[in-house]
Amino acid sequence: MDATYRRREPGRVLLGVLGVLAVGVVAALVWLLLAEPGGGSEGPVAASSGPTTAPASEQAAAGTAPPPTGFQWATDEAGVLLPVPRSWLARSPAPGEASQVYYDSPDRRSLLQLSTVADPGSSPYDSMVTVRGTVAKRDGFRLIRLERVAGEGQPVELEFEYTHPEFGTRHVLDRAFVGSDGRQYALLVAGPAEDPDRQRALQRTVLRYFCVGESCPAG
Repeated sequence: MDATYRRREPGRVLLGVLGVLAVGVVAALVWLLLAEPGGGSEGPVAASSGPTTAPASEQAAAGTAPPPTGFQWATDEAGVLLPVPRSWLARSPAPGEASQVYYDSPDRRSLLQLSTVADPGSSPYDSMVTVRGTVAKRDGFRLIRLERVAGEGQPVELEFEYTHPEFGTRHVLDRAFVGSDGRQYALLVAGPAEDPDRQRALQRTVLRYFCVGESCPAG
């Protein structure tokens, strides 16, 4: 997970709001699949002080190198930094649902979520096995693969399809891994099943630039 941007300094302007919340394994990793579009609230990837995207001048002032083409930075108070497609909307869940924040494409057919896994006894593989057992109950579920993959942090990837009630067959990549801070994260990317290469490309970009706190290299 290499990168060429500058580490976030204390007090810098937040370029985006990303929900990376410690919740139960199943709630954290599969809430998106159970939620229906339209719940919660939406807004552009925003600075923490308001629902507007930070302009380029603020990004420069924050000491951050330009994000990949077509992306903007998202960060949170815990120090996680990653690129999110420009124009995608951050959406929080409806009241009473699991505490998750995720990003929808403008047409809501594609999404991105990053979560932390609270169970200290759960390995990335354990987490994905648990998720597989839960999502297998979804309409049209088809397992493509569940396997350990190359990379740092014991990464494990679950790939599958299911039938979304509004958008039809959806392709999902869900990868669990241990970050440099010792916490376990899960990155979920989903979109139309007829375009799986687009989900893979998004996943590669986010994983390449993902970093946490002091592990973010200086530009």
